[in-house]
Amino acid sequence: MSPKSSDERKSREREVCINIGLLEWNCKENILKPKRGKKLVLLVSTKINYKTLCSKAVEKWKAFYSHLYVENNEYVLLYENGEEALFLPASKKEFFSLERYQQELGKDFN
Repeated sequence: MSPKSSDERKSREREVCINIGLLEWNCKENILKPKRGKKLVLLVSTKINYKTLCSKAVEKWKAFYSHLYVENNEYVLLYENGEEALFLPASKKEFFSLERYQQELGKDFN
């Protein structure tokens, strides 16, 4: 068996578009609520990890919605259920990666 060429490895890594939205804390109801109409498309590698994805999302959010960005606030990535995306769902040991999340979800990136 021969080692994989760099072209083969690169073909597995591809860029995909994902949507990033904003959730805000609603003090009245004590829940996180989506901010209507505030989503951005982010072009990222399927191999991206949590930390890199979070920093790219914050960077783009700051550029496009600076009026909604607060410098001293901490920003995190959340799943739709409000859980932080540091680990894959149903796993407290496997760190988040977009590729693995997609595999576990069983859906394509579209």
